[in-house]
Amino acid sequence: MAKPTKIGQRGESRVARGLRRRGGRVKTSPGSRGPKDHVWSNGRKKWYIQTKTSQKDRPAWPGREEMARLKRAAAAAGATPVVALVAGSNPPEYRSAKTRRRLKP
Repeated sequence: MAKPTKIGQRGESRVARGLRRRGGRVKTSPGSRGPKDHVWSNGRKKWYIQTKTSQKDRPAWPGREEMARLKRAAAAAGATPVVALVAGSNPPEYRSAKTRRRLKP
């Protein structure tokens, strides 16, 4: 079984690759430090993204404090706070950190 950090890194890489394919720019936080793993922008939208990964089942939603930090950082930068959920081999699912509604890049 892979270590949790490796699983998370794989999920973050999948999110970054998928967003790059859709266009726009992706900036990854070094070592996944801070409230966001990625910043994605395409000229019209700007997302601060926290990635959650699971090998099989639906990943756990971020905790209360983690969400609060993501929302504060996004608000200060004029970005939308987004949670990217990566489960198994399924494509990443993007959800609003505020309303949990599904988003499309």
